[in-house]
Amino acid sequence: MDADFADFFGSLDHVLLLRLVARRVSDRRVLRLIRMWLSAGVMEDGVSIGSTTGVPQGGTISPLLSNIYGHALDALWAKEAGHLGKIVRYADDLVILCRTESDARQAYAWLQSTAQPWRLRPYGPGRSRRRIWRHDRESPAEPEPRAGSAPRLGCAPAGSHRQRWDESYSWRTGSGGCGSR
Repeated sequence: MDADFADFFGSLDHVLLLRLVARRVSDRRVLRLIRMWLSAGVMEDGVSIGSTTGVPQGGTISPLLSNIYGHALDALWAKEAGHLGKIVRYADDLVILCRTESDARQAYAWLQSTAQPWRLRPYGPGRSRRRIWRHDRESPAEPEPRAGSAPRLGCAPAGSHRQRWDESYSWRTGSGGCGSR
């Protein structure tokens, strides 16, 4: 299931966000600086407009603060709904990988009910998509390349092109794949 939140960066609750930061940061000066960043607002036509929610648009600290907020949601998922599937999130975009369509429906219902107290609003079913992908463990991850074709993403499989992905690439050890001989 592919989903994202409406106005994610503009709807983050300052009080909750500061509590989440204070779990890891004990220096009051740093917490005060973050509080000042959040309350700074924006300047439009010479008028300063403050906000009680959201992170500053284009602010250097905004991606970090939004990921702290999102990380708390990830931890809650692992604790309460991890049995439904695996969540992959980047800022306000997320994908939940479920084994069945029933699990995907339950995951979306969990997301809707859990996001409300956090003042987050997942887009409705029109914007969130449930797709079913079939994965066959016995089939190769990559189709056989055509003769004379260019390698994908600048990489060519090490050894025979008939090997499966996990046999031809080892990203952790650096053996196989790009740049190894």
